[in-house]
Amino acid sequence: MNIETKTINDLRTISTTPTVGTYYYVTDPGKEGEWYYDGDDNSTVDNSGTVITSPSNPSPGTSRKVFRRVFDAGFVNAPWFFESSDPDATLGIQRALDFISNTSNFSTPYSETVIPGGGTVFLPKGIYKISDTLLVGYNCTIKGVSNKAIDNGVANINSLGSVIKCAFQNPNKWAISSASRIGNWNLINPSPPPIFFPDNPWGLAPENVLPFDKYISSKAVSSTLLYGYDRFTRPQGILIENIVIDGMIEDEEGAVIANAFGGIRLANSFSSTIRNVRVINAKVGIMLNTSWYATIENSFVNALWYGAAIVECNIAGIIGCNFRGTLEDDGIVNYKPLIEATDLPDFIYHDQPYSNWGLNDTIKFGKTGIYSFGTELTIINTGVEQTTNGFTLLNGISTLEGTYSELNLHYGVSAGINDLFNSKLVVNGFSISNSNYGFLFGNNLIASLVGVNQSFYGSGFINELFDPYLNTGRNITFSKTTFVKRKYTPDILFSDEGENGQNYGSIYVDPVNGNDDNYGFNKNDAIKTFDAALIRVQNQSTINPVKTIFINAAEVSSGASGSVASAIKNIEKISLQNCNILVTTYNETENIPYATIFFEPENFTNANIGQVELLGNSSLTFRNVRLFTYYPGSTTLNNTMFGIANGYARLQFEYSFIIWEFNPIEHIFLHEVYHLVQANIPTLPFVGKSYLEVKFVNTIIRLTSLASLSPNQFGNKDLAVDCQQVNSYANSLGFGLWLDAEILRNNF
Repeated sequence: MNIETKTINDLRTISTTPTVGTYYYVTDPGKEGEWYYDGDDNSTVDNSGTVITSPSNPSPGTSRKVFRRVFDAGFVNAPWFFESSDPDATLGIQRALDFISNTSNFSTPYSETVIPGGGTVFLPKGIYKISDTLLVGYNCTIKGVSNKAIDNGVANINSLGSVIKCAFQNPNKWAISSASRIGNWNLINPSPPPIFFPDNPWGLAPENVLPFDKYISSKAVSSTLLYGYDRFTRPQGILIENIVIDGMIEDEEGAVIANAFGGIRLANSFSSTIRNVRVINAKVGIMLNTSWYATIENSFVNALWYGAAIVECNIAGIIGCNFRGTLEDDGIVNYKPLIEATDLPDFIYHDQPYSNWGLNDTIKFGKTGIYSFGTELTIINTGVEQTTNGFTLLNGISTLEGTYSELNLHYGVSAGINDLFNSKLVVNGFSISNSNYGFLFGNNLIASLVGVNQSFYGSGFINELFDPYLNTGRNITFSKTTFVKRKYTPDILFSDEGENGQNYGSIYVDPVNGNDDNYGFNKNDAIKTFDAALIRVQNQSTINPVKTIFINAAEVSSGASGSVASAIKNIEKISLQNCNILVTTYNETENIPYATIFFEPENFTNANIGQVELLGNSSLTFRNVRLFTYYPGSTTLNNTMFGIANGYARLQFEYSFIIWEFNPIEHIFLHEVYHLVQANIPTLPFVGKSYLEVKFVNTIIRLTSLASLSPNQFGNKDLAVDCQQVNSYANSLGFGLWLDAEILRNNF
């Protein structure tokens, strides 16, 4: 069979009527292939790629000759649909996408009748300039050639890549977006109208696509978008593979004038995948919005603002990717880290204060590698570099495995929650280097972190393992962790700490030379305050619990406060439970061989039950450690060292030396309105009795005129005391020793 050689123009201008089934071979570059004549009709439309008519634009109802391409169903080559009259590649690629999966005639939500069969649009190697967003419909694949088309951040045709180059007049566009159209809405409150369609009072025009910086909420009503995801059509099953997107916008002379807003956005695109994609020079690299079960795989993003934004996707995954920010020429230390508030896109939820999450504005406005909200997100073998914040994970369940974050100005990982959603963070194998802080834990977070390594190579960074900031209700556990620095807070547990990751069961305190940023596991690494020691007790490992707190003995210098050379217990209440601790000294060469703990009462109120609250199963023994208080003259009543709340506790005080002089050296010194122990809150009657077993051995207790061992609790007698003394003395000025207590035994 002889096949005639033709061009597309030859077919469109053919003068004779061929026999039905006659074949032709088209030779136009990029459009090569076999065609056949399929007869005449008066309705078939020329689509440039798979259907050609002669004439190409007949009057409606006019008969036209129809030629059809021979091709494998479900696979088309994008250049087939290009026309020489097209100003760029936009129309041609969109014709191909619409042929595979129509993006312009979506009907009502859930309508299965409009779902086409789907297929693949292939982009051969080349640079494709586009001037508008490419819309992708149901079950559609965009596939290119190779993905190594980046040479020092520039899209390079010589690398044999398929490159989509943005050439927008208006930079506020995505290069590729799923075709989630805003139409067929069920209006909830028609007045006022939707805020982002000023040209359409009802926001119902079906041609309107989701605006570039808006999101679809998975809730029925959102504070930013009034309509839920189930009001939208569902372009599921999208695959974008082996494509480079360059968001740099240049003028005719090649000068950079702007950057496209985003690379790829999939909204309501269930079970979709972005694989082997490179996005460079865009403000936002990739966005998944209500795209359940979607994944980003083996991709690279070099974005100005956000590498990936995962918003209300239920379940999503990121595997084997790298997200990188942009630096100024002078390096990261002077890098401009924040996005202007007026530029922040709606999908970052900037209408809500980030203090709701226990986070700060460096998270709210910070340039970020991966941002996630309201999603169960799994991130595997993925790294973030050169951003303000590495991972920001809000109101969701996030799992990081084999990940890293480096050269981020503020935080490696930030996580928090501001509603009742069950928010968790699970980290298994994570490396942090050259960031101010490894972690920022916000409100109500439950986190388990195993195998965290923090390293530091340069200067200009704080390099703490985490920043406590403002937070409530957290429960964080670290294990198998190495680090440069870290802080201690009551709700963060290091289950196996020490110089080499283990807990030795002892804490060392040096009030003169210590530093609370130290670990405290030997004399050369001592911490400074008694508060820090108590926090380490509270965070103790159940495998190797803290058993001893060693305090360096130092003579207290003269002065009313007695705080100089003392291990300070400040006004913050520390609660202890399930502990049996010996507090003693490790240096008895001083003139007075006692360590000293100074309980600081200033501005302390009687709302708390003691500065050390002893919960269930707590026992403290003080051996050669003085307890000292000071009354500044403005403190409220009922300041107490130790408190018991509806429980049982044991206190013991032991001393090796008693110096009986005109001014004996007191071991426990209670000034004015200070007390040793208090049970419950005085203003709450009938809250249950607490029991204290206390023993004094070789102990001198000095009480000033208003002080006593227990306060008056308005006659409630909430404290039951079993008191023993051996060779001890307590002066009983004022109201006596044990006030308003039920005495089980007392031999003072």
